[in-house]
Amino acid sequence: MAVDGHWPLPRCAFHAVTGLPCFTCGSTRALAALGRFDFTGALALNPLVTLLVLTAPVWSILFASKLRPRLLGRWKVCLCSLVVSVIVNWVYLLWSLPR
Repeated sequence: MAVDGHWPLPRCAFHAVTGLPCFTCGSTRALAALGRFDFTGALALNPLVTLLVLTAPVWSILFASKLRPRLLGRWKVCLCSLVVSVIVNWVYLLWSLPR
């Protein structure tokens, strides 16, 4: 359970060394905000993780349906989209640092 508002999790090594957030920084807090149905707070903490969690049921249904062969046939587009999404999310996290 949380102690003084902080989860007893190991610290991010990337953040400890560089002082910058990694591309998954805020994920745990975003998931906790989603658990409280605080969608705007979750989006502010980590948009990529929030959108992935919210759209996971839809993607699961699509991959279980007959659309799977057509979706998997475009794996290069999916991979490029994922890479671009991670980069854009990381830029957002860097940009939203307190100044």
